[in-house]
Amino acid sequence: ANRAIREPSLPAGTQPVDSENVPVEGNVETSHLLEQIEALRSTVRFLRTENSYLKGQDLLKEIQALPHLQEPISRIRTPPLGPSGQSDTDESDTEHPPAPPTIRSLATETKVLYQDVIKFSSSPRVVDLSALHAKRAESDCKGGKMWMRRKASPAQQVLDRKVEAVRLSRRVRGLLDRANAL
Repeated sequence: ANRAIREPSLPAGTQPVDSENVPVEGNVETSHLLEQIEALRSTVRFLRTENSYLKGQDLLKEIQALPHLQEPISRIRTPPLGPSGQSDTDESDTEHPPAPPTIRSLATETKVLYQDVIKFSSSPRVVDLSALHAKRAESDCKGGKMWMRRKASPAQQVLDRKVEAVRLSRRVRGLLDRANAL
């Protein structure tokens, strides 16, 4: 009364195919395209990292090309206070020029600046147009112009990026000037 259902014999090493797991041709194409998209994203990620590294190496070479800093000047002992009895005032502070930067402070500033430049050069330079498209679609529906935050506008995003580049460039030039002053 127990009947064994006999399955067709398969060649060694092959597995039976479930009819539920058989992909439809469209699903195969879709999954293949998704795999290609993921592979391209990984490639772009790798290339951005590589680009950042190469830019960093160029900047490191420029920093190393800076003239060597002189040995720090030994500090002169502070003379004792004079018998005038007057206290320090704000006016007396402005009479002396600011102390020249030390090698340690320049090295620290160089490292911080280097990290900022690497972060800037490796960050995406993509302008977000989604807010603009959404506002245009909304204005088309309502039949007029719509207000949009200035910060969300593409022109402002480009301007912010340029301002940041100029700010970093000025910091590099200022560091170079201070290093040459030593």
